[in-house]
Amino acid sequence: MEAIEVQFGKLEQKVDDVIMRMNKMETLVESIHQMALNIKELTVNFGAMENHVKRISDDVDELKTKPAKRWESLVAALIAGVVGAFIGHYLG
Repeated sequence: MEAIEVQFGKLEQKVDDVIMRMNKMETLVESIHQMALNIKELTVNFGAMENHVKRISDDVDELKTKPAKRWESLVAALIAGVVGAFIGHYLG
């Protein structure tokens, strides 16, 4: 009978150890789950930030072309003026 009680005591200790290990694992799994949720949120935020950067890049590209367009318009107007004055001088 005493041997059974010793065996039962050992089994109780093993069950207690297993329960303690399971509790630790549960905490670990919860932490990993929270990290996964945080990574998901970061990914969504990164995607939104990437879209903002793309729009800003497009705006900068557009702003860079405006001075070039103005310069081309000015040069075309000057050439037209010079040609017009030249034609006007020889025809007039």
